[in-house]
Amino acid sequence: GAQGAREVAARRREPSEPVVGGADLAAEERGQPCAPPDLQLAHLAVGHNGMLNPVVNWDIPTLAGAGAIRSTAEDMLDYVSLALGRGPKDLQADVVAQTARRRPAATPGVEVGLGWHISTRRGQEIVWHNGGTAGYLTFAGFDRKRGLGVVVLTNASAPPGGDDIGFHIFCMN
Repeated sequence: GAQGAREVAARRREPSEPVVGGADLAAEERGQPCAPPDLQLAHLAVGHNGMLNPVVNWDIPTLAGAGAIRSTAEDMLDYVSLALGRGPKDLQADVVAQTARRRPAATPGVEVGLGWHISTRRGQEIVWHNGGTAGYLTFAGFDRKRGLGVVVLTNASAPPGGDDIGFHIFCMN
């Protein structure tokens, strides 16, 4: 509720604070200092497998976009907010352009737009992407028509994971 929104707003980072997480490249572009890797790891939740046993993090330096970028819920919510038309107009246009050019996917009712999945069911269009590495599953999605965005970050790679939670929230609202 309103109290939770105030708490989140109160925790927002100041521009002079180091960015902790996967947003370091974006932080550099904004002129913000980046957190050193040891500080990033200090803030990283321990990942768990499907049996809820701790697992070792994957470090993927050669293909960072496939699971090596670490981020925070706050950073992901900022991104989803841009996709919903909130935030700096120049950045909104870039985010919207990512889903403008679409291609059919193998699954009926799903298209792909620059890495985003676009699912349409009963007239409801959800733009989403998910991911996972050892010990972690994620989901981010948005419904522009309803102005609803969802980010799910888990520290357990247990099915059904973030997708189930994310889509459930879209169905409830």
